[in-house]
Amino acid sequence: MKKIGLILFGLLVLVIGTLNVDAVNQNTAVHSNMTWAQCLNFHNNSKTITTRGYFGHCVEASCSSTTGGVWETRTFAPQAFHRCSNGNRSPFQQNTKNGCSSYRGCCTGNCNRTPPGRVRYCSRIIFYDCNRTSSGAAFVPRNTTTVRTTSRTTTRRVVTTTRPPFGTTRPTTTVSKSSNNNLASLTVTPGQLTFNPNTTTYTIVIAEDVTEIEVTATAAHDKARVTVRNNKDIDVEVPITITVRAEDNSRKVYTINLSYQEPELSSNSSLSVLNIVGYKLNFSPELFTYDLRIGDVDRLDIEVKVEDENANYQVVGNANLTNKSKITITVTAEDGSKSTYLINIIKSSSDIVGILIIIVILGSAAFVGFKLFSQFQMKVKEKESTYEYE
Repeated sequence: MKKIGLILFGLLVLVIGTLNVDAVNQNTAVHSNMTWAQCLNFHNNSKTITTRGYFGHCVEASCSSTTGGVWETRTFAPQAFHRCSNGNRSPFQQNTKNGCSSYRGCCTGNCNRTPPGRVRYCSRIIFYDCNRTSSGAAFVPRNTTTVRTTSRTTTRRVVTTTRPPFGTTRPTTTVSKSSNNNLASLTVTPGQLTFNPNTTTYTIVIAEDVTEIEVTATAAHDKARVTVRNNKDIDVEVPITITVRAEDNSRKVYTINLSYQEPELSSNSSLSVLNIVGYKLNFSPELFTYDLRIGDVDRLDIEVKVEDENANYQVVGNANLTNKSKITITVTAEDGSKSTYLINIIKSSSDIVGILIIIVILGSAAFVGFKLFSQFQMKVKEKESTYEYE
């Protein structure tokens, strides 16, 4: 009968504990914008937890000049308000559902502006487990049994620690606060950076049409707070800052400098047209050397067009042309690369041609004169022969 009574008592305790914690569960909806009355109604008022359960919390989110332009949240009844019946003063807690996640960072769109001052109410659900401590380890009750054994007799001494009545002031214990103000991870979209918790300055390259950068920053300590500024309506001259405030209020600032992406420059240094007025050149963009026979002219009328409108060209050597003159057309692409087209000039000297013409004329005249002189002498001799015969 005694065992049956203990079992029934345990079942009764379990039922009572279940009634205490079943006000909400993991499927209960949370809200990001509630009235004061709705928020208080959502808040779970159970004070004692037998084993484990889900509890609803009402949270106030404030935005004012005293908050420095960032959202600050406050739970109306602290989480320690829910106590474990087994004496676990620091039970395991896990945030199951959070309707307050949007109240983080700047509350004005720009943390440097003075906020108008407003309050929002939201809700969240936290799971408590009295059988585990906040670190996740199994909870060991403070009631312990000590057994001492000697060679002669065995004695058993039971040391019992009783909890003071509810409401009794307990001795205060100072707990040191964490100074961990590092980030565990940092990513940006768009842009790329290689994150290191000990590196606080970065530079990312973005396109000129980017107006907002999504920054995902996770604190290394769960009680540190992260604030991101200047990542919306961005100005490339104003860096993005990620401020990590540790539990002890010490701070570390990570800085992301911005620069615009340089446009890709063209390397096209080819001609699309190379024409010599009055002459046939047989031009091809891939052929860079030409031989051109010209007449008695000092310069050529050259037509040139580049394939890329951002390229430019320069013609050198098209003046006072002589035999073996060289004309070069140098094309410079947008990125500075160059191509050179060469025209070798073939030209007969006008002096030599004139001399040859004169020689031909004089030779012809001499030949004609010689023929006339020979005929004249023959006629003279014929006359002289006639006179002697008579």
